[in-house]
Amino acid sequence: MRKLLILFVVLVILLVAADRISAYVAQRKIASRVAASYHFPTQPTVHIKGFPFLTQVVAGRYKEVDITLSSLTAGGMQMRDLHARFTGVNAPLNRVIGNGQGSMTADRAAATAFIPFASVQQRLPPGIKLAPDGGDLKLSGKLGYLGLDVPVSAAVSLRVSNSAIEVAPRHVTVAGGVPVVVPTELLGNRLAIAMPVRDLPMHLQIRGVRVMTGGFEVTASAQGVEFQNNG
Repeated sequence: MRKLLILFVVLVILLVAADRISAYVAQRKIASRVAASYHFPTQPTVHIKGFPFLTQVVAGRYKEVDITLSSLTAGGMQMRDLHARFTGVNAPLNRVIGNGQGSMTADRAAATAFIPFASVQQRLPPGIKLAPDGGDLKLSGKLGYLGLDVPVSAAVSLRVSNSAIEVAPRHVTVAGGVPVVVPTELLGNRLAIAMPVRDLPMHLQIRGVRVMTGGFEVTASAQGVEFQNNG
């Protein structure tokens, strides 16, 4: 009986080890495929949720796959800390570990990413700074107008469109002492910018944005995601 118990424990340990090793290999293969599909300079970190892993392999369907990328560029915007969770991933074994043509799919995805203020600052007119103001944002600085440096400030509204995050100034004010009348509407148009984010990888589309310390956190989602093997 003792020998059978020892044998049973050894078998369990071997099965668990085989399960974890298989998961590790699959995660590296998926990371390689995603990096190749979207031309990432470095491979993302991939974590397949669920235990045991081997039962998911047999079914060819994975409940959750998390993909993390430390930095990326989308529409010329520098972003970092992309965390994406894919659910309902369909990936037969030969497509996960094979090198032939084929694709993996996911029913849906949800993600967050971070845009530093510095990425937005590059798109503002010279002399204008973007800074947090409590839970909001403000623009302040000097704009050139008729040869003058006009001190201006404005609160900022954020809006997500199909192709960009729009930074829209509101309540534009001009400091006193300017010897000419300056149309605030004109200044507001010069302060407005759009951050193009239509080229997010993995079919992700921006759904929302909020102000955080040092930048913006964006949320994104997608449905019917396909990872084509370019190997």
